[in-house]
Amino acid sequence: MEDKTKSIFNQTAKVVKKAVQVGVLGTALATGTVIPAGCKMPSNYDNNSEIVDISKEQTQDVEPYQPYNKVIGNKNYCFHNFIGQEPDIVDYTANKDVANYLDMGQEYVQCLFDKFQTSIQDRPDVANYFGRFELQKTNRHERGVGKKIDNLANEITAPCGYYLADIIKNLDREVDREAFILCYATLANEAYREGMGNSEKYDARRGSIEHAWRQNDFTRSTEYNHDVDDRKCRQITNYMDIFLNRAWHYMQYELDDLRIQDLRNVLIIALNTSSLEAMHDYTAENLEHTRCDMQIDILDQLYAASQAKQQQQENYRNLER
Repeated sequence: MEDKTKSIFNQTAKVVKKAVQVGVLGTALATGTVIPAGCKMPSNYDNNSEIVDISKEQTQDVEPYQPYNKVIGNKNYCFHNFIGQEPDIVDYTANKDVANYLDMGQEYVQCLFDKFQTSIQDRPDVANYFGRFELQKTNRHERGVGKKIDNLANEITAPCGYYLADIIKNLDREVDREAFILCYATLANEAYREGMGNSEKYDARRGSIEHAWRQNDFTRSTEYNHDVDDRKCRQITNYMDIFLNRAWHYMQYELDDLRIQDLRNVLIIALNTSSLEAMHDYTAENLEHTRCDMQIDILDQLYAASQAKQQQQENYRNLER
């Protein structure tokens, strides 16, 4: 079984990654007044509670030009839209308009990281493990709003990619690692669609993911289009919880205070990179942002981690012979 999934994974990995790199800019204009959207602490937040969910609260009754959160699937995950469904962006003030959205976005993202650190501060071993999980701030005084959007996405990518790759390394079966990557790729693509709408980039990614989905022995029993479009990723988010639970099972031997929600929170924060990519593509033409420095390589890191784990397992089996 492992040899079979390895072959399938190697065949499909390149086409999925290629689709992720397809660049298509979308434009749309809307008018209105931007109202700041804060990073609100969920009502069930408690430093001493068993579960601290940092960003699942869904935004209710917002105007179409306001950023919002959308809870998806089994309600354990959410997407954040940084510019609303009908952004307040007009040609002659585009830079200022997008800068306003970016200011709110930076505050929101920083709040997520701060709440994450607060949620683990009373668990020293876990806090030490997540010592690298901080927003990797770059030079935010650079000129160009588009460049600053790129930077913010990259700042999130660095810590999230590292810890998601470690989750992959704690999945023992290759078929599970492959399925985890496909589920993450799906949620990232849907986060992009939530911020951008349908586009050629979204369609190309989706087609490649769906092809790989049908080849994986864990995911193939779930009809992809039905779950994404009709069930809002219900089964996909259920699968994510299964994989996080399996990774947690191994990780808790060294981190007995680690909680599954800690791992889930990392994933929720990581999805903001796709939401920022949507913001980037939506506004790039307005901003005349032609030189993109956004490098969201989380999928690359997941592929590399899976391959490293597989090589480690093969080396171990060879030693046993």
